[in-house]
Amino acid sequence: MKNIIRVKKAIIPAAGLGTRWLPITKSVPKEILPVNLKPMIQYAVEEAVKSGIKEILFVIRKDKEIIRDYFTGSTNKLIAQRKEIKRLKELRQICRFHFTYQKSPKGLMDAISLGKEFVQNEPFAVLLPDNIMVSRIPCLKQILSLYANAPQTKKISYVTLKQFTGGTGSAEVDIDRVQAELISKTRNEYRINRIKEKKKQIVKLKKGQTSLKIFGRYVFAEDIFDYIKKYRIEYRGEFDDTPIFSKLAEEGKLRGKLYNGLIFDTGNLDGYSQASLHYMK
Repeated sequence: MKNIIRVKKAIIPAAGLGTRWLPITKSVPKEILPVNLKPMIQYAVEEAVKSGIKEILFVIRKDKEIIRDYFTGSTNKLIAQRKEIKRLKELRQICRFHFTYQKSPKGLMDAISLGKEFVQNEPFAVLLPDNIMVSRIPCLKQILSLYANAPQTKKISYVTLKQFTGGTGSAEVDIDRVQAELISKTRNEYRINRIKEKKKQIVKLKKGQTSLKIFGRYVFAEDIFDYIKKYRIEYRGEFDDTPIFSKLAEEGKLRGKLYNGLIFDTGNLDGYSQASLHYMK
């Protein structure tokens, strides 16, 4: 009988400066900005819980204590019985929340590295709070299903892939940055063979041209910390994740789930506006 590994923990990095949202992020963390009267980070938490996650580690900065207070702080008795507040209480009952602090915003992989003690040598998920994913089956749950059936002896890690086609209101993406081959059409599963370095200038896709882009849901095998330690390279003040992903791909340890649901990149105004309009319908 196959030994299925269950992923029970997740890391949510939320220590960035939110420069694309200045000047409001001078005082208010981007992750607390509301989408349909709910902070964007709560969508990531709810997706994690719906996917079976039992513990979440938030990586924040000292000046982002409002995130900790939002999820774990006390509530005024006058509003404690409102259904919106009860939902927060339910999340706390289902899932344990932990917090750690990133001294300076050094990028995704640096934030993940702070979760090594929390993970305790187990596979884990990562959810970026400024990517809101909308689908019948939660995006993370779809990836976890693939991970549960992957060859565990190879310690496979997974990323979320979205395909863009030029001429259909396509976003700007690095053309052929993610080079992958389909290994299961029924599961929409890809083997990622190579991830090219980021280009200084992103080029818009031409009509009919397609390209894959990685979005903010990941499931990492526990050996990711070894790769972070060995291959972390500073790029523009942050530790670039490309060398780490590239090494995993080179060793045949990186796969992708082609996601067909909606993705709202609320880290920028356009994606935030689209998400707000979606939930107002």
